Amino acid sequence: MYIGIVIPLKSKSVSQDWDTTCKNLFDTLNTVIAQSNDSYEVVVVGHEKPIFSSEVINCSRFSFIHFDEFPPPKKIKVAEEMQLKYESDRCSKILKGILHLSETSSQLTHFFALDADDLLHSDFIKTIQCYANFDCIMLDNGYLYYKNKNMICIEHKFSSFCGSSALLSKKLFKLPKTIAKNSYKEIPYGEIPHTMMRQRMVYMGINTTAVEEHVIMYVRDNGENISSSKLGALKLIRRYIKILKTIVIFTKKIKSDFRI
Repeated sequence: MYIGIVIPLKSKSVSQDWDTTCKNLFDTLNTVIAQSNDSYEVVVVGHEKPIFSSEVINCSRFSFIHFDEFPPPKKIKVAEEMQLKYESDRCSKILKGILHLSETSSQLTHFFALDADDLLHSDFIKTIQCYANFDCIMLDNGYLYYKNKNMICIEHKFSSFCGSSALLSKKLFKLPKTIAKNSYKEIPYGEIPHTMMRQRMVYMGINTTAVEEHVIMYVRDNGENISSSKLGALKLIRRYIKILKTIVIFTKKIKSDFRI
């Protein structure tokens, strides 16, 4: 089993703070590079190349490719329309990363679309190897890390919150030859919402499983969450109630496992 990890990076022009965007990506990449198993390659796809330390740039399994097929989405006031533009940009970059990995690596068996601000357990790849016989591997057990509060909660419906939640077999992809306006919809990551991925794969008869271990962490309140928005009073109350019910001790081991 060999995994191709694709990280779509939003543009500097739509970032609230480019330095924060780069720092979040750097933290994500650090958890990828620190894997105990090397059966992976990782590519970041973005309009602008961030500046990292040489220890990440020099990793032989890491690469960056420029996305120049379309300009970055322009900010608009209507939140729902802006979210759709973000999603189109994100999925188009995932498609380009998958095309790149498909052309450069003959070892690949699975793809994994990873958001540029989420964190992997140091044994993520090693753990996923145990599920190598499945074509769809769902990550429903994970952590929600509230960065500004420095606390974590355990989560058993991870795919309901985060797009970094499905590893898919290479054979599930019928890749287009070029990247056009809506060609990202030809791949599962663009066609199927992450909240529906498991349900759709099971319906299609795809060999699907869920990882039992907690090997993924969704970083909330990091200053650059694409889906972030101002919460109303009721939603805030519900969030805090859930935090109180699911909060776990932020141990040194968890911090070490996720390089926090």
